[in-house]
This record gives sequence, structure tokens and C-alpha cells, in this order.
Amino acid sequence: MTAWVTRALFVLCLLVPGVAHAQAGWYVTPAVSVAEEFDDNVFSSASNRKWDLISRFSPSLKAGYQSKPFTLLGSAGIDAEYFAQRPELSGEANRKRLGLTLQYVPELTTTFDLAASVIQTETPTDLQVLTGIERPRGTTTQWTVAPSAIHKFTPITSGDVGYSFSEDVSDALTLRSQQGRLGLSHQFSHLGTGVAHYTLREVDSDAAPASMSHALTAGWTWRFSPTTVLSVEAGPRLSDGVIQPDVTAALSHRFHQTGELSLNYARTETVLTGNAGKVEVNSLSAALSLTPQRSLGVTLGGLVGYTTAKDLPDTLVYRANATVSYRLTKWLTFDVSHRFSIEDRGPDRIYHNIFSIGLSAVYPVRAY
Repeated sequence: MTAWVTRALFVLCLLVPGVAHAQAGWYVTPAVSVAEEFDDNVFSSASNRKWDLISRFSPSLKAGYQSKPFTLLGSAGIDAEYFAQRPELSGEANRKRLGLTLQYVPELTTTFDLAASVIQTETPTDLQVLTGIERPRGTTTQWTVAPSAIHKFTPITSGDVGYSFSEDVSDALTLRSQQGRLGLSHQFSHLGTGVAHYTLREVDSDAAPASMSHALTAGWTWRFSPTTVLSVEAGPRLSDGVIQPDVTAALSHRFHQTGELSLNYARTETVLTGNAGKVEVNSLSAALSLTPQRSLGVTLGGLVGYTTAKDLPDTLVYRANATVSYRLTKWLTFDVSHRFSIEDRGPDRIYHNIFSIGLSAVYPVRAY
């Protein structure tokens, strides 16, 4: 285990038991997974694709503390990988993860939250959740921190404030993004709630000057039934002197105890690792999780994204994934998964398939 992760685990172990001296509850959850993966495009290239068989070993640790007003959860983990065809890509820590979440509720009307993480990876495509765009292999480190607070002025009216900062450091570029958000919500009926937000975002890098945008959005949340909820929020966004729409929408439906369906749409600005400045993305994603049997789980997902930027060709991405999991015992799970993507980037088209089979063991230890 590398010194980086050893220090992370040591800090987490000091943090959590130290707080536990206040006679509140705490728990530690060690986990480990092993997987065999077939990747038909290791370098995410449009031509001369290279395949490989990858053996992955992933130990991790979560440590949590909980009392009535205060909750803390820390996590750390690594992915050690061995490449059968290209051993030079192998490493004892091809991915490193460190996370911390905190919640403080000093009174029933106010909640404070903090989320922070550090991720270092050789596959920066993992960080492109909204766009789904393939990025070349290379060491990338992402730091994020996001404090937020919610206060209820009355039982039906509340306000929220939040700030987030992220920094992506790669071989080619250091990219920083920060965002402030201020909002208000009011429940007009037991079926509908109105919301309004003002968002200020700034993006800068060591290859381009800082760019700022302002967005003013309003929306509504409809609760059609206890199991079906639709939320829509939209408004104008002023970015570098240009006005564009900023839209988010989400639909969720729960199938009693057998599964859940969610649909999400976003037209907004975001950042792309290795690219200076902001990008405009239109993204539609779907996820379906089913539990036909108590020990069997099926997850299906998909994404269609269209991304534009000043210094990049317009990019259209199609992505689909499927996972089948079977719980062998209370702490041991077997799973099989497949991820497929097509990326159209001008004259180039990137195809990518990843098949994986693995076992994961999670054994929580809790004390009160």
C-alpha cells in the first residue's frame, strides 16, 4: 500500500474514534473487491484500438460517527491493477480515493453539510460523469470541497446556500472551478413546491483567463404520488456576454419494493478535465434498478450527451451500462457488468466496451 493511502487511513482512524469518546455511536466498514476486466480500447482512441485483460484488487475502508446533532463519515480506498498485455500500465495504486462527509444539525430548522474528496486516477474518463466524454490515459488528481446549509424559516418556507470548489490537475493543465448558489423554496400545497436559485460560477486555468457566469433559475416540484416526483428548474444564464438557457429536470418513480426508475436532463455549463475553460453540455440520462429477488439485483443505465466548447469539436456521446449482482452471503456479492459507449467527435468516432466480473466483500463492524 502506498504511503499516500496509508496516511489517509491513519488520519481517518484518528478522526472517528476520537469523536467517539463523546459516548455516541460509531462504526468501521472494511471492504475488498477483486475483478477481472476486458477493455477493448484501453487508450480511448478512434483508430488502432488496443485491448487488454485487467486484474483489479480494491481494498477500502469507511469509518463513521453519529450522534443526534453530528454525523461524520470518512472513506479511503485504492485500485491496484495488473495489465496482461501492457504490464507497464500496471500499478499498486492506479486509483486513490479519499472522502469526507459531515452533517451538523444544531436545531430542527437548520442543517449544515460538508463534502470533500480527493481522487487520483490514471483514467480521467471516470471524472466526466455529466458529459460522458472519453479522455486520454494520464495521471489526474481532482480535489473537491462543498459546504452548504439549509434553514427553515417556517414549516413551508426554507432557504439554502452552498459553495463548491474543485481543481483538476493533469499533465497538460490545471483547471479550477468554483460556484456559489443561493436559493429559496416554498411549499404551496402538499403536491407542489416552488424554488428559485441564483448561481455564480467562475472557471480558470493556467492556459486561459478566468471566465464568469451568472444564472437565475426558477422551477417547481410536483409530487404526483408517494412514489412519483417530477422537478423542473430553468432560467437565463449570462456567460461571457452571451445569454443561454440553463435547465435541469428530474423524474423519479419507485416500484414499491421491486425497483426504481430515474430520468435526468441538464443543459448547463461544466468543466472537462484537460480542457481550458467551460463547456456547454446537453445531457439526458436514465437509470433503472430492479430487485426481482431478495438476493438478486439488476441495474441498467444510459446517457446521451452533446457537448460544445470554443476549442473543441462538437461531441456527441452515447453510453449504456448494465450490472447484475447476486448476494452469496450477507457480506459477499458476485457481479457481472458491461459498459458500452460511442463518441462522435467531428471526423473521429470512438467505440469502447468494458466487460467485468468480480466479487466484493463488505463487513461492517458497529459499536454503540
